[in-house]
Amino acid sequence: MIKIKIENITHTFALPGKKKLAALEGINLEINRGEFIALIGESGCGKSTLLNLTAGLLKPTSGSIQVDDKPVTGPHYSRAMMFQHPCLLPWLTVEDNIGFGCNIRGEKDGLREKIAGFIESIGLKGFEKAYPSALSEGMRQRVALARSLIGKPEILLLDECFSDIDVFNRTRLLNLILDLWKKLELSVIHVTHDIEEALLMAQRIVLLGGRPGTTREIFPVDLPYPRDPSYDLALNKIKNDILERFNE
Repeated sequence: MIKIKIENITHTFALPGKKKLAALEGINLEINRGEFIALIGESGCGKSTLLNLTAGLLKPTSGSIQVDDKPVTGPHYSRAMMFQHPCLLPWLTVEDNIGFGCNIRGEKDGLREKIAGFIESIGLKGFEKAYPSALSEGMRQRVALARSLIGKPEILLLDECFSDIDVFNRTRLLNLILDLWKKLELSVIHVTHDIEEALLMAQRIVLLGGRPGTTREIFPVDLPYPRDPSYDLALNKIKNDILERFNE
């Protein structure tokens, strides 16, 4: 069943002096319910713009994005987004940051128990009362992940949210997101510059290219989890295909 339908999306940014910057042109993509998609491509090809359009943070210049056959007209708690930086509220503790959105929406029944469950699942038990300044970048991003998921979204949008994290914490976060994706049956769109990261996680990899960005090719990754691009010949074949298409 199709969860997200992106139809003929074009987006242009207005610049000073009545100039315009075309970011995307003619993007078409269908994402199934529960599917994990990765968007890759060089800087400036419109990956984050497409993610922001799907989140409802931007409105397309032309075309449409639909979720469950309903047009996206603005942000909605059913579509959770994680940014490159955690964006935690520095005056709130770990547990209060995680529960912030639920408190704003008035979803307080059993909230403390839910927060405690997420804190344990992200490996931060004992840090409930800590403030963001006392946490590492990887720990803060785990808090941001719990905050994104505690409201039971149907769609998770990831915008290069592992790029500033050391390799050890990044591996832990990647595995955690894969576990939660399967457990919660999320539909995921993951923007990354890292081809191996995309190969580790995604069921399809969408290569964007050009300015304005267009869909160059879509690569299926029909391989079981867990994956290891270092040793898996099939994954390396897909990686080489992506690089060859990119270099064209």
